[in-house]
Amino acid sequence: MHPKLFFTLLFVQVVMSNPVLSQNQNRQIEAKKINVNLKIDGELLENEWNTAQTQQDFKQHYPFDSTLARSKTAVKILFNEDYLYIAAICTDNFPQKPFVVNSLKRDFEASNSDLFAVYLETFNDGQNAFFFTVNPYGVQREGLISGGGEFGGTDASWDNIWFVETKQLGNAWTVEMAIPFKTLRYKAGESQWKVNFVRADWKQNERSIWNAVPRNFRPSNL
Repeated sequence: MHPKLFFTLLFVQVVMSNPVLSQNQNRQIEAKKINVNLKIDGELLENEWNTAQTQQDFKQHYPFDSTLARSKTAVKILFNEDYLYIAAICTDNFPQKPFVVNSLKRDFEASNSDLFAVYLETFNDGQNAFFFTVNPYGVQREGLISGGGEFGGTDASWDNIWFVETKQLGNAWTVEMAIPFKTLRYKAGESQWKVNFVRADWKQNERSIWNAVPRNFRPSNL
């Protein structure tokens, strides 16, 4: 099938069935379709972002997993024919302190760096997913999750094209991502993908997650 026709058919089905991205059916976020390309600058000024559903109330994953996060994070998702757009507003409770960033190189080590990450399980198989990560300075990290994310872990050697910008606002920093659909792999006709979002704020000594994962499992656990 011609790639353009494939995408056209796919998006007709997605729009008709109210696309929803979910994880374990616990929480859901609707990906709203738009008909324009967004400027990726981290500012989130386009009116389309104002119409997108907002999800927040991240759960703390570290040091505890029994409370809401102290560092507030809000996420939104849009899409058009070519891109999946993801935005995050990451509140900074200690703007006078520098961000904890261990490297400005692509595919930086994520375990001890402030960041925002997206996990996309496009095949809904509980085994494989993509991740897209950015630190407050806009440095990218992307890769694959295998083995359910726990024993197989993550592999940052996979590199592909996607776009992201961040902006520091004093009491928050924002993320604006554009992930080309041609960068991803997925089944035609699916109207639901599984997704999770992770925030690390080491100034607050905290890692949080949108859809709760117990502390004894990795945040990437599918």
